[in-house]
Amino acid sequence: MVFFNAKIVFFIVKKISFKTEIIFSIVKKVRFAAEQVFFTMEKVSFKSKMVCYVVKKASYTG
Repeated sequence: MVFFNAKIVFFIVKKISFKTEIIFSIVKKVRFAAEQVFFTMEKVSFKSKMVCYVVKKASYTG
């Protein structure tokens, strides 16, 4: 009986750890996507800064 209970506990623990692994992988994916978005936004802001700089330069010379 004790062995049977231990088996059930082990099964539950395995199930929980599997679920936490799934959650962890989802969190990792989300974090990766957020990093990609952040990187893209940084690129865009850099380009917009360049555009502003060029426009300013053009307005000074023009």
